[in-house]
Amino acid sequence: MFALHETTQRRVCRVTFLVLCVVPTLLTLVGIAYCNRPWRENDWQRALRQKLHVRVSLDDISSPRPGLTVLKNVRLGDLRTDRTLGVVNELCFHRKDSRLLLHAEHLAIEAEHLPAFSAALSTWLATDVLVPLDFQADELTITNTSMQTLQLENLVATGDKGDAGTHRYRLQAQQGGEILQILLDNQGGRLHGSLDTRRASLPAWLIGSLVPGFAGCGEARFSGEVIVENENHDLHGELRGEFEGVNLQQWIGVGSRHHIQGVCEVQLQALTWSRAGITKAQGKISSGSGAASYSLYQALASPKLFQCTPGPGWKTLGPTSPEELIFFDQLAVSFQVTSAGILLAGKCPDGALMTAGRGSLLYGPPEGSLLPVANLVQLFHDPRQGWLPDTRGAHEMSKELPLPESQGRESGAARK
Repeated sequence: MFALHETTQRRVCRVTFLVLCVVPTLLTLVGIAYCNRPWRENDWQRALRQKLHVRVSLDDISSPRPGLTVLKNVRLGDLRTDRTLGVVNELCFHRKDSRLLLHAEHLAIEAEHLPAFSAALSTWLATDVLVPLDFQADELTITNTSMQTLQLENLVATGDKGDAGTHRYRLQAQQGGEILQILLDNQGGRLHGSLDTRRASLPAWLIGSLVPGFAGCGEARFSGEVIVENENHDLHGELRGEFEGVNLQQWIGVGSRHHIQGVCEVQLQALTWSRAGITKAQGKISSGSGAASYSLYQALASPKLFQCTPGPGWKTLGPTSPEELIFFDQLAVSFQVTSAGILLAGKCPDGALMTAGRGSLLYGPPEGSLLPVANLVQLFHDPRQGWLPDTRGAHEMSKELPLPESQGRESGAARK
């Protein structure tokens, strides 16, 4: 071995000191300064807005260890209206191989903003730069304006980019030990979502936040399948399944001129809807014992409205006023509603709509009778002046029904 000259030794020591001590220290200080820069929240908010296509605000950012980033109190808002779509109390994410792993302790979503949430999700999934990711939330809370709440646990979402530019996500959550599954597909900006609730029923108010006509079902439960599609902010879909425990008075609206008591089951063979309202509905309504005001029986039997035929039990009625409640033992009716009109048929044992111990109360309209959809609005919301329903409840009901575009066109289609 040969000895280095003293000058050379000093140079080697200086270089070694610079490479092993000074440079790493400087890089560490620069990294710390960058990660703790005063404007880092704005940088993260801008980056997340560009990637997720939603407004993002957050309170704090930290990096407990290399590769792990924690965001505190993340709020997601609609780009156009800034309405809150969701809130995450703490979001952690890091990369593993080529996948992005995200974890949230609690995710909160407002039910009334689910349509806007689906539109933002569709826009995000349509991006070509989407990376494969896994998302997990310990708890998901969905709340409506009446403070009704649905809590799901162990939400897991796994997403990958498929062939032909498609993105597919599989979501799974637990509710009381039962499994709830959602499949999301996006291709060319068209979001297709399928929700299967046959093993874990959902509250009707949650379904009503997406599907017209069922917001008033309250605490009823839905079991079945919901298909939602969103293309160019045009939200529409299909529904098949059963609503159990529907309060009849809440469903038709507390502003109705008639009173009805009872809990029914609504079986839907097919229901299609869009942002404008229901386009077609076919199914059956059945209920056990209940009561309805005499005015409702009269309106159903009116030749101007539903043209129902009185049964043998009708003759035994002796009410003192239209508001008097008349009890029934069974209510069963099948229906089909389109813009062309309404078809009704009794499904009680003798073909009646409603029966009581004294006999059948009402039979359905003449077979094949196609009743105008507007008659349904007038049945529950009789106009105070003129012919146009002039109450808030009437307008709320009419905007969810498939009313015809013009009388002549729809009448011609009905005759065919």
